[in-house]
Amino acid sequence: MLSVCALQLALYTRCELNIRTTANLLLAYAADRQECRPFLQQYFCATVRLPSDWVDVAEQYQVWCQSSYLVYLVSFSALVLLAGRQEEHLAAKN
Repeated sequence: MLSVCALQLALYTRCELNIRTTANLLLAYAADRQECRPFLQQYFCATVRLPSDWVDVAEQYQVWCQSSYLVYLVSFSALVLLAGRQEEHLAAKN
């Protein structure tokens, strides 16, 4: 329950309050927590809006842990984001 709450708080902080640093810190904390990982991908893609957010989350994550899980998550979310934008670009051309 607490894991989902932290991720929802990160999403709310970024989208509604427009506070980037706190949202990125909460994402980094959630990436370090084993119980948050099943939900992290969904909230990560929704919360991270700028490439600088990816960098900030990674820097914050280095404070918490040395695991490579966040590297996987960032690269996967980048692929999902780029694929979505490519589909939008192709749809705009047609």
